[in-house]
Amino acid sequence: MTQFATVDRFCAIEDTSCNKRIPFKGPWTYFFAYPSNRHLQGFTKELASEMEARGIQGVRWEDLVGNDLLFSKVCDEIYANDFLLAEVTEPNLNVLLEVGYALAVGRQPLLLQDKNRVSWTRQLLTTLESCHYATREDIHEHIARWQAGSTESSSPNRRLPFLDNMGIYDDQEVRGTIYHLKPKVSTDWIGRVDKVLEKSYFKSTAMDPSDSVYDEFYPQARQIQRTSLIVASFVSTDHIGWEEKNANVALLTGFSIGLGKQVLVLQQQPITPILDLGSVSRPFETEDQVQTIVDAWIDKQIRVSVGQTLESRRQASTKRQVDFIRNIYLGHPDALQDNELLNYFVPTKEFDDAMDGRRTIFIGRRGAGKSANFRAIRAEIADQPRTIGVEILPDDFQLERISNFIESMGSLSGHQVVFQSIWNYVLTTEMLNSLADKTDYLFASPEGVARANLRYIYETEHDNLALDFGSRTILALERVLPATHGGTPEGKASAAEKALQSLWNHDLGRRLRDAAREEAFTFFVVADDLDKHWHAKTAQSIDLLLGLVAEISRMQRYFGPNLKVVLFLREDIYDILTRYDDDLPKRDIVRMEWTPANLHHLVATRLALTVSGENDEDAWAAIFPEPVKNVAASKYILTRSLPRPRDVLNLCQKAIDHAQRNGHTYVTAEDILDGEKSFSETLFYSVASEFKGIYPDLEEVLIEFAGVPQRTSWSEFEDVALKAIGNNNVIVTKWVDGSGMTSHHLTEVLFRIGLIGLSREWTSSVHFCNGRSFSETWGLVAPAPVVHIHPAFAQFLEISEAVLRQPQRASRKDKRTSSLQLSLDDELK
Repeated sequence: MTQFATVDRFCAIEDTSCNKRIPFKGPWTYFFAYPSNRHLQGFTKELASEMEARGIQGVRWEDLVGNDLLFSKVCDEIYANDFLLAEVTEPNLNVLLEVGYALAVGRQPLLLQDKNRVSWTRQLLTTLESCHYATREDIHEHIARWQAGSTESSSPNRRLPFLDNMGIYDDQEVRGTIYHLKPKVSTDWIGRVDKVLEKSYFKSTAMDPSDSVYDEFYPQARQIQRTSLIVASFVSTDHIGWEEKNANVALLTGFSIGLGKQVLVLQQQPITPILDLGSVSRPFETEDQVQTIVDAWIDKQIRVSVGQTLESRRQASTKRQVDFIRNIYLGHPDALQDNELLNYFVPTKEFDDAMDGRRTIFIGRRGAGKSANFRAIRAEIADQPRTIGVEILPDDFQLERISNFIESMGSLSGHQVVFQSIWNYVLTTEMLNSLADKTDYLFASPEGVARANLRYIYETEHDNLALDFGSRTILALERVLPATHGGTPEGKASAAEKALQSLWNHDLGRRLRDAAREEAFTFFVVADDLDKHWHAKTAQSIDLLLGLVAEISRMQRYFGPNLKVVLFLREDIYDILTRYDDDLPKRDIVRMEWTPANLHHLVATRLALTVSGENDEDAWAAIFPEPVKNVAASKYILTRSLPRPRDVLNLCQKAIDHAQRNGHTYVTAEDILDGEKSFSETLFYSVASEFKGIYPDLEEVLIEFAGVPQRTSWSEFEDVALKAIGNNNVIVTKWVDGSGMTSHHLTEVLFRIGLIGLSREWTSSVHFCNGRSFSETWGLVAPAPVVHIHPAFAQFLEISEAVLRQPQRASRKDKRTSSLQLSLDDELK
């Protein structure tokens, strides 16, 4: 009796509901996806013939070629067969699109990778069944083992267990949301698309390509499942490495189409070759064209979406009550993109200090909660009628464009006055914009001299004020700065600095201050994401942030109590800035620190949205009831991650992911240990990426410590450190500006990034870097401390409890080319 795969979902390709009954060809049948090159044509034909002789029937994509829409035929064949065979040695976008589609419709992909050819870094594919082959016989043997060990049903309407157990297929879609799939490369037009989406009716989210979780499939799959609209951006073939840059986007686009999402594919010309996607694909050449396309598409979606949000949320809430473990999601890894953040934000002392104006500059590592506090402060001041919120949140290119413009004006000297003038212009014009946008203050009444003068300035400069602050500032600089040709360098520099005085609008600043005093309101400036494309080796990048700090201090003195400023800054960037400004540490600065108690409460608060309980312990126990290695799960997790929210939540989520994939009703100890393995690797490369501006190629040096004991004496650790320096002398010399790297200096680096901690004796308390400087810590443990490797790195580096042995460099060879390795300097140029 013929079985049928029942298709009942929206089809983005044809922009209509798809209702089909496709005959299922039975178990161990396959559809073969592969790149269209001459080498593979003969290879796949012979492989298919050999598989048929072994009783495994299949169809190659080339057998489907005709005059009609190819993708429709591909979809039908994926449904009709039992699994997908995909050759992924090279990042072919059509193949990856089909792999993503197969995952969404419940067909297991088997990925083939030729060991005889150099492969690309397949980040999102690492969790899928893969066959690394040298000959066709290797593939036959792998499939035979796969058949022998398979326990999954071959039902035509099945769903993949590892996705089904995570609730990926459940209808938890939140209407009125939009998700932007974008490659790991920054362009002006992608930034323009982000702005259009952010200003639209829909709640917009995206995965930051510079974040390590961008390279993981499950967070992306969850976000796609929960979002109603998908926008996918593909860069043109003019970009170096365009295939690999577009690879993840292609896979996730196919997954989105397979789940029945509304999809818009933006293809920059020269166009990226990809399957015929019908009206879903929109080619363009200019930024204006892509903005027009996105605006028109959003307008269409608004007409469809309005009125459906509440019903969708009601359905999602009902499903969460039915089976809570399958639906637990601890939030988007990027706080700026997390639509639910304010539902579980945990105020800390730093938040209170910021709101009360007691502190100005908040320093923290990545994942320490800077963006979460930014979001919370923004929401808090929005409800205060006498507070005018002013947000400084640069997009990918605003600060870089300003820096590049100043660099092009090579005659400029005296960077302090240059960049203070720029920031004065940015801050005062943004204050004026916020005053007009948030309230009707400027237009409520013609009375009052300060009000009338501000209204006149606003109306006169309205066209410029409508621009983002980067474009507005460059236009202002072009207007006031003289031409750079002619005259001596000294003369041009003098003329340029004099011209900048007109950019410094003292009149506007005075009127804003007078208006705030007369009307008894407060400007509240809050700034975040100042590290967008920040370059540690570029003088303009350094001077730009130093100019901001100096101008903030000056304006606070000028405005007095009518101005509050909160500036969030990455710790590694702050440490670089202190090299160029000895007075910076004397300013109003606080380091953001997390205690185990605060982190424990933070996780419990997020869990409490799904589980019930009277206190934090109940929330933890409902999801993590089993001890791990005779230690309570909550304590184990907190000790196996660095003390910052992102890492703790990441480890928790990976443990939950394993429980979901395994079909457990709660997170077992085994799930936590399995989650810890992938978390440790993610953390390793995340830390290397975080400090790449100060310590380029850091991961190469860290690998040297693979296999060392968790605790070593100073003399033993110093031996390992010296060998690491000797094996990577070219790298570490860059860290100290050409001078010699010592074991003591390397120890300071490892302490600073969190890899090691120090104790005075074997049994005494261990001091890790959490708000304490290395010099202060060394003073407590010198002259011969015990060195401890942080447990968060233990799994990836295979840290041993045994006696000291040499670092296992050979066994770590695969780590150097791990699927999670981040080379962001190349990717984000």
